[in-house]
Amino acid sequence: MQRNLRRYQNLLSISGWAVIAFCIWNILKQVIYILLIPDELNEIKATSMYETEYEIFAYIFAFVILFLDLGLRLYIGLSARAESNGKKKGMGYVIIAMISATVLGISLIMGIISTSILDDSLVNIIVTLIVDVTSIFAFIELFVSAFNVKSLSKKLAEE
Repeated sequence: MQRNLRRYQNLLSISGWAVIAFCIWNILKQVIYILLIPDELNEIKATSMYETEYEIFAYIFAFVILFLDLGLRLYIGLSARAESNGKKKGMGYVIIAMISATVLGISLIMGIISTSILDDSLVNIIVTLIVDVTSIFAFIELFVSAFNVKSLSKKLAEE
């Protein structure tokens, strides 16, 4: 039982780092997209009477969402790391991880449905699909490992 606990603690630690790493990748991807591919934003600005106000609002909104995502994923990842090192953590980060995985899965499905191959290159679609599916698996591994660590720790404490 102790061996299984160590194994799940290790998986929980790795999953925590994976959640953080995928978040950092997502932020970098979005920043690069905003800075290097402003065509969509320019099209919207060209039809808007309030070009400057819209641009400022759009950038602020995008960065607020990105930093909220970063905060949540840092909380999830760091909590998983702490629990893998033996610190007691509640179920909050596990519940947020479940919700995040569900939201990511729904957005992935909606992205697949709304994207046609003509709109984006096939390579971009495949890379995004691989990264998002891997991120979802990191979340799944995190909450499976967290449940196992919690249950095995409880059993070992009772002995």
